[in-house]
Amino acid sequence: MDEFKFVIKCFGFAAIFMILTQVKTGETTLEQQIEASLVNSTVSDFVNKVAHGGVKLIKDSANSAKESYYNWKHSDSGKAIKSESVTKKEETAAQEPIVKPEISKIKFEEAQAKIEELSVEDDEPVEE
Repeated sequence: MDEFKFVIKCFGFAAIFMILTQVKTGETTLEQQIEASLVNSTVSDFVNKVAHGGVKLIKDSANSAKESYYNWKHSDSGKAIKSESVTKKEETAAQEPIVKPEISKIKFEEAQAKIEELSVEDDEPVEE
């Protein structure tokens, strides 16, 4: 129940503050005068410059990181690190040929015979 009272008090304070800022003094309201003083203050100018510097720092850092990664990826050091990570099992598997030469020769001859067979069938006239 205390939390609910706190929320109601905060809402009431905000509503009263908003109503008071709408009071006109001369040609402008208090809200417009407060806004103008905040925008034109030296503190806001300083904060604006710091924010722009922070954005520039983040952009420069991101571009530098991208460039460093690209250079590392395309240099010999990146390849050396990758080659060191190969395990012994992968090394032995890489040394063995995936397809034995005899099998590939047989498959090639079978494929060549099939191609010749199909080309002979294509040369014959088709009866309609």
